[in-house]
Amino acid sequence: MKPVDIATERRLVLGLLVQEDGIYGQLADLTQQEHEAIVAGTPEQLEVLVFKKEQLVERVLLLEAERLASVSRLAPVFEADAAEVTLSDLQEVWTGEELTQVTKLQASLQANITRMADLNKRNASLLRSSLVMLNRWMDLLIGGRRQETYSRAGGQRKRTAPVAVNRTA
Repeated sequence: MKPVDIATERRLVLGLLVQEDGIYGQLADLTQQEHEAIVAGTPEQLEVLVFKKEQLVERVLLLEAERLASVSRLAPVFEADAAEVTLSDLQEVWTGEELTQVTKLQASLQANITRMADLNKRNASLLRSSLVMLNRWMDLLIGGRRQETYSRAGGQRKRTAPVAVNRTA
């Protein structure tokens, strides 16, 4: 087995992490733009943003595969399987400026991923609410049956009034 060049592998992993962090930042920005497209009611723009996000996710998957390959080469240094080696473990092989950069990257990655998750939750909630409203309107327009309207006073769904639809008018 060829000996592991730790310096080369740690530089490779560091470079891959820098790229991943940049992409996660871009994903979070696109997720914010998705929110704006949802609120503005521009499905064409939303579709473009989703496509861009899918391309970035594919790039992240490629970077992840490269990083895992590099980590698997470093795993014997830690006497562990590649799947068990964490970013915290890898910090043991970095020194000086690289260690400072990795520590900052770790915080940035966490912030970008958390931001993206929060934005995705907000967007999902908006889309769910839009779908409920759309379904309600479709029922009113097509169904011709009594519908109840609801408000979210204090976060609770409350029946406010029945709505009758007159299909003959």
